[in-house]
Amino acid sequence: MARPLASRLALAALLALLLPCTAVLAAPEDAPAAPAPAGEAPAKAEPEPEAETLAAGPFAVKVELPATFEAPVTHEVAWKPKALGGEVEVVEAAPAGAVEAGQVLVRLKAPRQAEQVEIARLDLAIAEAQVARMAEEDGRREQAQALQRAGLVREAARAKEDLARWLELERELRRSEAVHGLKGSENSLQDAIEELSQLEKMYKADDLTEETEDIVLKRSQRELARQRERLEFTRQRNAWALAISLPRDQENLEHRVQETRLELERFEATAALALAKARAEHKKQRMELEHQRLALGRLEADLEALVLRAPAAGTAYAGALVRGRWQGIEEALKALVPGEKARAGQVLMTVVAPGALRVRAQVPEALAFVVAAGDTGSVAPTAADDLRLPVTVRALAATGVDGKHELQATLDEGDPRLLPGHTGLLRLRSRPQASALTVPEAAVQREGDITRVFVRADGVTTPREVRLGLRSDGRIEVRSGLAAGERVLVKAPAK
Repeated sequence: MARPLASRLALAALLALLLPCTAVLAAPEDAPAAPAPAGEAPAKAEPEPEAETLAAGPFAVKVELPATFEAPVTHEVAWKPKALGGEVEVVEAAPAGAVEAGQVLVRLKAPRQAEQVEIARLDLAIAEAQVARMAEEDGRREQAQALQRAGLVREAARAKEDLARWLELERELRRSEAVHGLKGSENSLQDAIEELSQLEKMYKADDLTEETEDIVLKRSQRELARQRERLEFTRQRNAWALAISLPRDQENLEHRVQETRLELERFEATAALALAKARAEHKKQRMELEHQRLALGRLEADLEALVLRAPAAGTAYAGALVRGRWQGIEEALKALVPGEKARAGQVLMTVVAPGALRVRAQVPEALAFVVAAGDTGSVAPTAADDLRLPVTVRALAATGVDGKHELQATLDEGDPRLLPGHTGLLRLRSRPQASALTVPEAAVQREGDITRVFVRADGVTTPREVRLGLRSDGRIEVRSGLAAGERVLVKAPAK
């Protein structure tokens, strides 16, 4: 039977008075802790660390990414020559704002490039004249070859005929003429000798004066001397002709026969090749001429493109819109001043077509498997961070650049105040995993490459190495190292 309350209170007071005076020798493990000595505060019990029991459940990752607003359809306004290059001068430029399709936005002039085009026109005219000349030559080439061949055949035949005549007749005739000439000189000398002898006999018998006799005799003597000299000359010439001239003439005739034969054979072997070469060169010249015409057409088209028109209706802005970000605005504004220079290919303006904007962001590679087309979320413009516009992921690039993948999302609801190039914060929530174990971020302790959490069981705390996954809203996915039902310290102890 329970004691009355008053009795229990009295007993407690009595024990309080007696306990300080009691000496405690020993206490079993199950006995209550001995009271603290008089004058000391009792020791406080160690508090149980905060822990939570793991349970598998759905887990969705919240993703926050810097984003930009971009127009789906834009048109760059720039002088983009296909053949020319260099700088051109701005003559006039339209102000930024609403434009109509075909409206002149920028007029340029390029005197240096115009001279280059004129030189190309002259080169084309020269090439056309060259091709026309080759065409005329082609029309006569076969006829000229036929005439050349006929001449070579004729020369070869004449050389053979001359050699044959020489061997059959001319050689002996020339030898006989030489002998005959020498004989004639000898006969002339003999006649002179006999004539002088006869004169001497006659002058002895007649009664001519001595002076007349001297004149006639001296004349005959002189003629005799000349005949002797002529005979010697003739003998020398005959010896030269028989020993040197006649063999040389024969060698020349034989050489001429070989020369004309080889020339004819060479012509026969190379005529077809020469004709084919000439035709190939003509064809090459025609092809090069066509290339020159095409190149000139590109040059002239580049000059015509110096008037830059709006490709479509919309709003024109200075600079280039690249992946939702404006670039080169200051440079474009400077170039658009009349008299200033612009580079070939420099984007001077961008025409933004009317229509809803879209959102562009870059997804780190670590989240490439988390974000997917069809995910939904919202974007908060930097200009109005309290505004939440719903978005849907339209596409995620399969390949990344510098560890980031391009993401494009459509605005389910727009805002007329938004402009291309505005920035914002994109918030997405991935499609939840059906079953995942997660722990608070504070429960994780990292030391070098080792990641661990602390498991609490039977009053004992044990470190456990784990492999982690994604994180979201202060929690991290545990992919291995833990099991459902285990208790984990909510906050890892200090190292």
